Amino acid sequence: MNSLARERLNQHYCLDKRDCLELGSNAGIPLMIGVVSLWIAINQQKLDTSNHAQDIRLSNAERTQDRVIARLQCDEDRETVRLQREEDREAARLQRLEDKETVRLQRELDLKITNDKRIQDYELAELGRDMSEQQRAQELEISHQNRITDLLLEDGRQKENVLLEYQDDLATLLLEYGSLFKDPNSK
Repeated sequence: MNSLARERLNQHYCLDKRDCLELGSNAGIPLMIGVVSLWIAINQQKLDTSNHAQDIRLSNAERTQDRVIARLQCDEDRETVRLQREEDREAARLQRLEDKETVRLQRELDLKITNDKRIQDYELAELGRDMSEQQRAQELEISHQNRITDLLLEDGRQKENVLLEYQDDLATLLLEYGSLFKDPNSK
């Protein structure tokens, strides 16, 4: 049995060319597919690693670029704020100057109005004094004329009274003298 089994085993394990070729082709195609698949997988992994490294580099570059842009934007914003602050200060300074000029002009106008009013009040007061003096002079003149008239009337009355008294005295004397002539014994 031993020899029969061996023969069978040899027959079974002996491959002819055709079997080898068939075995090689049956085993070679999957082996080639496996090798190609392995090569593709390794290349894919290398490509993934390369892409990952490139993505990291791109990400780092973008992050760096974003930082630079952010810093530039921050610098630009600071400069804009500084310029705006300077502009606001200049506008405030100009506004203060304008306000001072407005206040100065208003003061000058108020002073001119006050002076004009004072001059007008002085002129009105002077006119009032002149009118009062003229009125007082007229009243004094009228009073003087009235006094002169009164004095003349009084003088005329006194003269008239003196004349009347003189006439009365004269009449009395004439009557007495006339009665003496009529009655020479009565003396």
